[in-house]
Amino acid sequence: MTKDEFFAKHQLEGSLAILDLDANDDQSEFCYNALLYYREYPLDECIALFSEEKMSEKEFVEWMLDELNWIIQRAKNAKRFIKKRQKTMQEDTM
Repeated sequence: MTKDEFFAKHQLEGSLAILDLDANDDQSEFCYNALLYYREYPLDECIALFSEEKMSEKEFVEWMLDELNWIIQRAKNAKRFIKKRQKTMQEDTM
């Protein structure tokens, strides 16, 4: 199956993989900045920069972990799609 045939057959799934990676780009930047500010600034100032809600340090750390878990899940979805393409390429060579 050619690349074009593959993407035509899996158009929705391919679009979702691209959207997942695009969302990860934004969310990764957010997590990068949150961690950087968490390290460099007083806790109250850091939390105020990233949330309108008052939260404890524990809640802030849990929030960052939740965000990172979303990044990982979306990356796994994109990886699964690319592996599917890899499998169709291997089948073509057999």
